[in-house]
Amino acid sequence: MNKILIHAISDTHNRHDKIKGLTGGDLLIHAGDFSSQGHKWESERFLEWMRKQPYSAKVLICGNHEREIEDTKTSGYEFKFKMMCKDAGIILLQDSSVELQFLPGKVFIDENIPDLPKVKIHGSPVTPWFYGHNWGWNRARNDAEAELYKVPLIKSHWDIIPPDTNILLTHGPAYGILDELHSVDGTPKGQFVGCVDLLARIKEIKPDIHICGHIHAHGGSQVHQDGTSFYNASICDEMYAPSNPITKIEYEIVDAE
Repeated sequence: MNKILIHAISDTHNRHDKIKGLTGGDLLIHAGDFSSQGHKWESERFLEWMRKQPYSAKVLICGNHEREIEDTKTSGYEFKFKMMCKDAGIILLQDSSVELQFLPGKVFIDENIPDLPKVKIHGSPVTPWFYGHNWGWNRARNDAEAELYKVPLIKSHWDIIPPDTNILLTHGPAYGILDELHSVDGTPKGQFVGCVDLLARIKEIKPDIHICGHIHAHGGSQVHQDGTSFYNASICDEMYAPSNPITKIEYEIVDAE
């Protein structure tokens, strides 16, 4: 089975049960911001919903709104969230990768089945520092921000993306690609908030697909550039209404040479 059907969503912000058109397929991807704050009740409600979706594999990353999951490491909630995902059959990626192989109606996870093409997915929840101290997985663009906010440089997260990644999943966009902020009335602001270092890494390793969310105004949009297809999968619009379309991708898995 070399061609798979991918449905990608992001930025559902507790409105996941309003989404129409998740009819099933091989792979369901959520690119983060499934909640408002990442509270335990939000996580449990979302994971129960995602568990029921009719896809062979389900892959999830967190977003900046899932701040309670990152902020409460000392209480053990992040570990518990990982276990909740595992129990729900959901692959949670946090600066990590997974290799999937598909047969009709079935997926093999990191099993390396001979003669069956594989797709490598790498996912990260981090975004460049965004509107204050209260968001999860905010990282510094430069040394000055790292010193001011006492957080790591974001480049360190992109440096570990494997060069053989086929599908790259990040919450935030690359700089200059589906990253311009808009007013609630749809007027472009001329402010581009994507990550420069992420764009550089994508140009270096050239994944087939990059899926993000974060910037609601570009939900359902795509750009094809230098061999990579970029998708913004945000479901909610600038008014947090779930009005953007599902991102649907037919992906051809090619055997590694």
